[in-house]
Amino acid sequence: MKTSRGRWFAGFTTGAALIAALFGEGTVRAAEEPTARLVNIATRAQIGGNAGTPIAGFVLGGTGTKRMLLRAVGPGLSAFGVAGTLADPSLALASGSTTMGSNDNWLAADAATMANVGAFSLPAGSRDAALVSTLAAGAYTAPVIPVGGGTGVTLLEVYDAATTTGASLVNASTRAFVGTGDNVLIPGFVVSGTGYLRLLIRAVGPGLTGFGVNGALADPTVTLFRGTTALATNDNWSTAANAAEVAAAAATAGAFTLTTGSRDAAILATLPAGSYTAVVSGVGNTTGTALVELYALGATMAEPTVTFTPRFVRVAGGSYTMGDSFNYVDPGHPSDEVPLHAVTISPFYIATTLLTCREYCDYLNAALAQGLIEVRAGLVYRRGGTEILSDTTTAYPHSTILFANNVFTVRSGRDLHPITGIRWFGATAYCNWLSSRDGYAACYNLATGDCDFTKNGYRLPTEAEWEYAARGGQTNPYRKFPWGDDTNTDGTYANWEGSGDPWETADYPRTTPVGFYDGSLRSKADYGWPGAMATYQTKNGTNGFGLTDMSGNVWQWINDWYQTDYYQYCVTNRVVADPPGPATGSKMPDGLTYRGLRGGNWYNGGGQVYFGHARVANRDPSYFRGPDPVTGRNDPDGPYFHVGFRVMRAEKATTTTNTVGLMQNASGAFNGYTLMAPMHSTTTYLLNNAGQYVRKWTSSYEPGRSAYLLENGNMIRAGMVRTGGPSTGGGEGGRIEEYDWEGRLVWAFDYVSPTYIHHHDFKVLPNGNVLLHAARLPGGGEADPTLRRHGGVGVAHLGSPDPELQLHPRQLWGRRGASRVGERQRLGHQDPAVLEPRERDRLPSRARSDHDQRSREQRAVDHRSQHDDGRGRGAHGRPLRQGRRYPLSLGRPAAVRPRHQLQPHSLPAASHPLDRARPPRRGQHPDL
Repeated sequence: MKTSRGRWFAGFTTGAALIAALFGEGTVRAAEEPTARLVNIATRAQIGGNAGTPIAGFVLGGTGTKRMLLRAVGPGLSAFGVAGTLADPSLALASGSTTMGSNDNWLAADAATMANVGAFSLPAGSRDAALVSTLAAGAYTAPVIPVGGGTGVTLLEVYDAATTTGASLVNASTRAFVGTGDNVLIPGFVVSGTGYLRLLIRAVGPGLTGFGVNGALADPTVTLFRGTTALATNDNWSTAANAAEVAAAAATAGAFTLTTGSRDAAILATLPAGSYTAVVSGVGNTTGTALVELYALGATMAEPTVTFTPRFVRVAGGSYTMGDSFNYVDPGHPSDEVPLHAVTISPFYIATTLLTCREYCDYLNAALAQGLIEVRAGLVYRRGGTEILSDTTTAYPHSTILFANNVFTVRSGRDLHPITGIRWFGATAYCNWLSSRDGYAACYNLATGDCDFTKNGYRLPTEAEWEYAARGGQTNPYRKFPWGDDTNTDGTYANWEGSGDPWETADYPRTTPVGFYDGSLRSKADYGWPGAMATYQTKNGTNGFGLTDMSGNVWQWINDWYQTDYYQYCVTNRVVADPPGPATGSKMPDGLTYRGLRGGNWYNGGGQVYFGHARVANRDPSYFRGPDPVTGRNDPDGPYFHVGFRVMRAEKATTTTNTVGLMQNASGAFNGYTLMAPMHSTTTYLLNNAGQYVRKWTSSYEPGRSAYLLENGNMIRAGMVRTGGPSTGGGEGGRIEEYDWEGRLVWAFDYVSPTYIHHHDFKVLPNGNVLLHAARLPGGGEADPTLRRHGGVGVAHLGSPDPELQLHPRQLWGRRGASRVGERQRLGHQDPAVLEPRERDRLPSRARSDHDQRSREQRAVDHRSQHDDGRGRGAHGRPLRQGRRYPLSLGRPAAVRPRHQLQPHSLPAASHPLDRARPPRRGQHPDL
């Protein structure tokens, strides 16, 4: 053991000491005051040879003194399975040019201090080094020197060894060599106390050259982890969205200034107590010396806010004429922008900018840590999924996202550029993740791509919503572009093919930062663009809603399939309110269907000849993406390096009140829903005006001849029992079954035998019972030859007595069925009124009025009754019936009352399920 005191060397200082204490001496803290503080930094690093000497640095702020523990562990790492450790490290402590102490082999007397701070124990007699010292406020450095010039791995640790107030650890850093693989720089640190600690974390490479450091890492990137969860990552600090905030934080902390445009990295984070890791690596597996720094900026009780949330603007609902108003014909797919048709859009919120590379990269790291995604051959997939979400540079050299060491990073200088390389499923996966993070209900089924418009989460805009947003309110007169009719001949409104922007000579993708075209004079000093011009004057391409890049830069995914004649379909079927898009797309030359794209892009689209596909009315299928400059492959194998997206969220779901009960909305109802039970299928569908199913119910039986929706959202239908009953001449049945809105069987009743069977229609009565129409053979199983036959067709049951049963649905002791509460017979089911007068005459006078009422009920059940009042009810008030189109809100007849009275309470789900299922419309009651 060797210990010495005296002068040593100047060392390397990480920054000026803070002038004022962050925690004042002698302060009595109330229970609610935060005490979060930095108490430890530990860095595993290579030493010796090309790796040089690792140096720890720290700053104590405030007044008074602080007891500190420093360790340089080599042999002690062997117990953790670390190979190639430094055999004999020594440690020195310096303040400026004054040596405060040194150690080669640790002292047994310091073991208690190590235990108190929670440091792992060192083997007795090991050649690890340790120093315990009480220090005044100031800046200190602690280099590790290999005894005998050895090389290997060492762990350099700095601990706050006292919990008393006074001086505090306000900065901790390590300068070391950054290798590749397991030899990247991995500092860990610990936050202790209550509340949250705001930290500035920097990975400095190019910034070291000003201090005479040779071999500095040219382009470092830093990723912050808690356990295996990536919390944040950064490549270039000055291109990040919070660059100004980072610069201000560095100035406040007394950190040396980083040059704008340098490739140093920085993260601002607000963290609760816990252990964290900051992984520093070189972009493209480069190596060199880097400095990783932690600056404590102060404690707070406020929870941290996420910095990568898109900014949204509310777009008020309204009506407009959708399509091309200028008789423009796109030669690639003519006539898909006509006919012009009226559309009404409900209010929604939409991102003011395209989603950036930084935002999508943050999502990828979070989703990877959550086990939601995986990377295969450089392509990102949903875990266990088959659809590609996005690509990385491993799979495609012009991707904007890198993936190395299990961490996603953004290519240099691309943080504020729009994300590219995104597939449609990659955009929807982001929407669902963002919904979950922000506490909204996810809209997408990621396995099928189905969108549930009743959910309140984030999604892609429909084609109608996108065009309404892109026009920015310009409807009198209509305009070609978001900014007006100027055709962008000088390229200063938007980034189109050949527009001449400062990134026109850049590596692919030649995107511009989001929101670049806002009328500002842009400077190369701020953006570091590859173009030769020092400044670039933009025109304001922002539209009337405050949305940028609605024309050019990158294609934008929309929710809809691309269907060439969808506009004609909307006109023919009167689809006006919030068109949801077609149920599928037009087949492209490869025989497949594709989702739609909007907005044009930097790469192709005819440039100034065809306005870069960037007219607000322009429609494009994602099949036509152009040739790939890397592989030469063309559609449908073209590139995605010009495809991105922006997100939106419908307002309708946020205005629903917590009221339970039935709410009519007759004034706002519109045609557009059909209940359909296809023959030879066991599924009954509720379809909207676009042919998409809103809800489906699956049975074990093929359908009979009737299906209805009830006012509580349940569906009741006839089922066909194929064997066991007499022929019904086409009125197949035998079973009645009711399902709830979620598709669960509520009750069922079978009425079938060799001599009788339910057939044709049934009716739900006001008391909740069900009137069932049936057919029965005479006692011998033969038809009565004296009774008339229908149309000369010799069907056995046509002359037989027809029973009508009244059923009381029940769900008792786990058995779902119905009780028979009444039955009567009549002959000639083809004309139920044939014998009715004589039957009435036989009744006592006091019972005739009751009989008259029942007779009216019976006539309503007759399968021949086709009367309809055009408002979703038959002449006798029957519910919405299969095969017809009705106003949705009036699918619940006023004559039918609920079996159980609903009472208002505080639960959500106020309205009938159909009100939640339908697309929103203008003027809709806020409770629907």
